[in-house]
Amino acid sequence: MTGADRVVHRIVGFVTHKDADLLTLSGCSLLLFVYDLWEQNWTFALFAATLAAFAFSMIRLRRDVGALNANRSGLPSIFMDRTPTDVIDSIKVARDLFLVGVSLDRTLRNAYTPLEGFLTNGGRLRVLVVDPRSDSSIRIADRRAYQEHGLEQRRNHILASITAFRDLRRRTRGALEIRVIDDPLAFGATMIDGDDLTAATRIVVQHYSFKKRAASEPNPVFIVRPSDQQWFLDFKEELDNPWQSATAWPAE
Repeated sequence: MTGADRVVHRIVGFVTHKDADLLTLSGCSLLLFVYDLWEQNWTFALFAATLAAFAFSMIRLRRDVGALNANRSGLPSIFMDRTPTDVIDSIKVARDLFLVGVSLDRTLRNAYTPLEGFLTNGGRLRVLVVDPRSDSSIRIADRRAYQEHGLEQRRNHILASITAFRDLRRRTRGALEIRVIDDPLAFGATMIDGDDLTAATRIVVQHYSFKKRAASEPNPVFIVRPSDQQWFLDFKEELDNPWQSATAWPAE
């Protein structure tokens, strides 16, 4: 390789480097800092030094994040111990939302206001919970919990959620449909824009563990996106089928 080739190779390597933008910014800032010191422009020199320090800190942050991602492999790269916080942000921009769970009381506590805005803005919301009239399903669902509440209390949780969703429908005059199923449901799920694919499309699945002691919410949690191809279609069908098999709860 000639000297010219080496120069070209280094230039190409620098331009395509992932930190090329920040390295350029830091280099220009340092040159500006030296020039302003020479000209005794103290204010501009301070600004240039601050800009250079910011560029260096961003480079360090990028590398720290890269190291964290590199160390995240195997099951920890797939399963999470709680629902990502950006799911609520996705609800705000979605057009279609499907919620599945035993009672969905936790969802109502954490996302009532976003759901209200979602319906007010014309979103379509489907809700599927365990049928509060099915004693066997409620008993099985309750038995999975580390702290069993008993048949009547668990039934009351479901009925309270249904009442809250109906109230949400009345207040927003939104497109909200409630169905119940005589199945204990071994998982909860949130499907965002599952039928009409958008940038927000995803399925968030929460596994209902059996008697798990330490858990802030059902877990593990994992996300399936359209880019997962057949897996996305499989999990979507896993949600669509119980919806088709469920019974509509009376509108009023």
